[in-house]
Amino acid sequence: MKILLYNNTLENIGERIRFLVRNRFPQLDIVVLDSVQQISRLLTRPLHSFSVFILPIASIQELDAFQKLHPMLDQIRVILILPDRDTKTLARAVQVKSSFITYIDNDINDIAAVLEKLAQKSHITFQTNGGNHEKQVT
Repeated sequence: MKILLYNNTLENIGERIRFLVRNRFPQLDIVVLDSVQQISRLLTRPLHSFSVFILPIASIQELDAFQKLHPMLDQIRVILILPDRDTKTLARAVQVKSSFITYIDNDINDIAAVLEKLAQKSHITFQTNGGNHEKQVT
């Protein structure tokens, strides 16, 4: 299973998720993206090697930018992390068709639990002695 991680600066959530994935799931490959433009470029290519896209959203404007990309996200599971609990934000988030929606102030271990379930569905087992693989896209 390969993970795309959008690394925005909202409460350092990208770094916290990266740390969580590296420590709990060392076999998973992580590709870190730092901008909407990088994501847009990547989504124009086939994504058959990626299973999950973890998408922390910093603002409603950023959510709108990802909403425009939603047709390209149909082939990958999306974990969406929202910045607030406003009903307008949630209404827009639902249009992204994510597999899981959580909030920035929720327990980050919820994301780990979702990744575990997705891995089980993909018949991936986790071992503690494996190395992790991480790639920063520029």
